[in-house]
Formats: sequence, C-alpha cells, structure tokens
Amino acid sequence: MPAPIVPRHGEPDKGLMARALMYLFLGGMMITLVSLLLPDTVEHADRTRMIVMAVSAFGIAAVLFVGFDRLPMWVFPMFLACGTLLVEWTVYASGENTSPYVMFWFWSAIYAFYFFPRWQAFAQLFFIAFAYAALLTLTQDAGTTPVVQWVVTTSALIVAGAMIGLLKDQVTRLVTELHEISRVDATTKLLNRRGFVETLERGIELARRTRGRVTVVIGELDHEADAGRVGQGFLEAVRRSDVAARIDDRTFAVVAAGTDDHGGYVLAERIHNELQKIPDAESMSFGVASFPDHADAADELMASAHGALAEARALGAGRVVTHRATTNRRQVAGGEAPLVT
Repeated sequence: MPAPIVPRHGEPDKGLMARALMYLFLGGMMITLVSLLLPDTVEHADRTRMIVMAVSAFGIAAVLFVGFDRLPMWVFPMFLACGTLLVEWTVYASGENTSPYVMFWFWSAIYAFYFFPRWQAFAQLFFIAFAYAALLTLTQDAGTTPVVQWVVTTSALIVAGAMIGLLKDQVTRLVTELHEISRVDATTKLLNRRGFVETLERGIELARRTRGRVTVVIGELDHEADAGRVGQGFLEAVRRSDVAARIDDRTFAVVAAGTDDHGGYVLAERIHNELQKIPDAESMSFGVASFPDHADAADELMASAHGALAEARALGAGRVVTHRATTNRRQVAGGEAPLVT
C-alpha cells in the first residue's frame, strides 16, 4: 500500500474518514449476517435480499479499504447516501418498519455531523428522513402510527447529529487553541522556535513565488536578563509586518518580510536601542541574513544568520554582523563606523 498522505493543518483527514466509514459498513454487514443466523430473530424477513445488502456493504467497505486516503472527497457523502439506501432496503427486507436495523441510521447521522460540513450533514439527514418516510409508506404495520414513528425517529437523529456537531466544534476549538499555544513562548508571548520556523518557511515560499525578500535577524543576549521585558522590547522595535520570536533561552529572532540585509541591519540597531532602555538587557549581539542573497531555504537562512551572530559575538558585545563574508560589521553600542574586511 502507498504511504498515507499526511493532511495539512485544517484539512480533512481522508484516511480517517475512509477508515471510519469502512468500519460502519463492515459493522452493519456483520450485525445483519449474525442476526440472520439467530433463531426467530427475523421471522418474516427476505433473507436473500438481506444477504445481498450485506454483500453490497462489504463491497463498499472494500473500495474504502483499497482507495483509503486517495479517494476524492465527493466519494464519502455518496457512499454514506448509499449506506442510507442499504439500511432502508434491509429494514424493508426484514418485513418490519420497527426493525432494530433502523438504528443503523444513527451511525450515518453521527458520521455525517462529525466529518462533513454542516450543510452536507443536514443534507444527509434530510435524505435519511426522506428514505424513512418512503419506507413507512411502503410498509404500514397494523398497530403502528407511521407519522409519530417518523417524527420520533427523525427528531432523535437530529438531536444525535446536533450533539455530535457541537462536540466536534468544541474539540476543533480546543485543538486550534492547543496548536496556537504550542507555537507561543509562555514567558514572552512571542512565537517559540517551532512557530518561528513555520513562519519563516511560509515567508520564504511566498518570497520565492513573488521574487521578494525575507530577512532573518537573530539576537543573543550577552548575559542573563528578564526575558519577558526583552520580548516586550522586541515588540516595541519591530514593524507590524515583522514576526518576533524567542528561539532559545537567551536567543531571539525576527522574520522581516520584504526586507533586504540592510533593512535587517537597521532593524537590529532599532531593537538594540530599544533594549538599552531595559536594565540588565542593554547588551545583545545580532546576526543578519537575507533570502535569496544568502540562502535558498529556511534552514540555510537560519544557519547563515547564526554564522553571522557567531562572528558578531567574536568581535565583542553589542555588535551587528550581516552575512556577507564578514563584511559590513558595526559595533552598535559604541556607534562605531563600519568595519570592512
């Protein structure tokens, strides 16, 4: 079997959808066949027709198994609608419109409200209600009230689907919050390393398509300081379009989209000036690297910026170095003229 496709964040997991729907069809098939083997379970059933329905369910499950996450999205609502028809025909073949096979429709409603958009879920529910109404019209047992039966069953389906939909929305919100929390540094409220790398990769991809630029500024404190206040200093210095992050205990970074290395150099100076207002945090060294001048990918750009940072720290505290073969160096704290080698 081909390797499973890993869905991107926010995209439906077709592998999970296929697996869950396959289990529903297999479960329905097994329950139907076992019920036919039990004595006096379905006295007036058309056993041949019910076996055909079970084999049809197995065929759909086989398609889901083989296709798995490479099936197009339209297949899933179509197969679920086929499942609704299979349940209807199985109940009809059982000879009783109060057959327990009606409960299979609850599986369909739960699946629809969990995996489908809300409008598709309600469309599936409407189709189930229509199928059940047609079934009650064709098979009217003595002593039953079809209208009440239809209303009660349909209402139960709506409530079950609505509860699953609300649960799914709550889980989705929780997952989104956890995803955001996992990208944020708790102390500074800046992005952490994971969030920074994701942002940098998206920025480079956009710059590659538009022939733009992305600059990375990495700053490292020369000694311990209040990380929260340093993070606030970064937020005060960067532009709204820039993204600041804390990528290590004493290391901070900025993704500056649409900026070349000279703009990153100026940004580093501005951050340094802002940090001078913070006690015990006035000394920070910076490395600057720019895409596409210094690197072609995110990891290469980070390595270039770290290399420039190492050169800056080798020169002494409070310096900025751009990645240009050790050229364009300047000591920020003392305001010295650039040193060119």
